[in-house]
Amino acid sequence: MKWKSLSVWAKIGIIVGIVAGFIFIISILAGVWAFFFINSPPSSELIGNASKVVDSFYSNLNDRNYENITSILDEEWYNMQTKEETIEFFELINDKLGKAENYSQIGWKVYNLDITYAKNESEKGLRSDITLVYSVKRTNDSYTETFVIRKFDNDERYFLRSYNLKPKK
Repeated sequence: MKWKSLSVWAKIGIIVGIVAGFIFIISILAGVWAFFFINSPPSSELIGNASKVVDSFYSNLNDRNYENITSILDEEWYNMQTKEETIEFFELINDKLGKAENYSQIGWKVYNLDITYAKNESEKGLRSDITLVYSVKRTNDSYTETFVIRKFDNDERYFLRSYNLKPKK
């Protein structure tokens, strides 16, 4: 069917449909953009603050202030081990591997999740998990150490969610 043979109302209907389709596609793209870029805090701010948690961790670990470290641990940490086991783990790191003499950040990644359903009201909203990877020279050897720091949008604090260390090969 040719455009010239269509009635005026058919032509108007086609034009309105095309315009509505474009508006729909633009609104979907704007919604996706808003979800990923407007809702989330700037990555540089999250990484900077999470790095301060890691600095505090190394300072307290080297000074054997294990109680201070336990104050920054996320609640989920204790689903894996008790506070006493955690302190023993940190003592073992200092005794067997030595103090962290030098460390530098070699990688990072930020995951932002919008939590709608949570067991605690304080966990609803935007949650950021910041993964920081460090190259660490300890007294006895060199290691790659990975931290996951958690930040809830409605809470100023940052929590250490997980810590992993591997010898460099």
